[in-house]
Amino acid sequence: MDEGDIELVAEIDDVLRDHADEVAPLPKSAIPIGIPESHWWWWAPSASAAYAEHVRQILE
Repeated sequence: MDEGDIELVAEIDDVLRDHADEVAPLPKSAIPIGIPESHWWWWAPSASAAYAEHVRQILE
């Protein structure tokens, strides 16, 4: 990866962290077995199902 790629990954990380509370958690069955804890984005979503649906409707 070059420097531009690293900056893009950092930007994507920031967006995912900023909006993780607007997305309902993934069902455990959707998370591949063996994913390391360092891949935080699989577990970051934390919104209730109702709030996540509300956000989805606003964005449509």
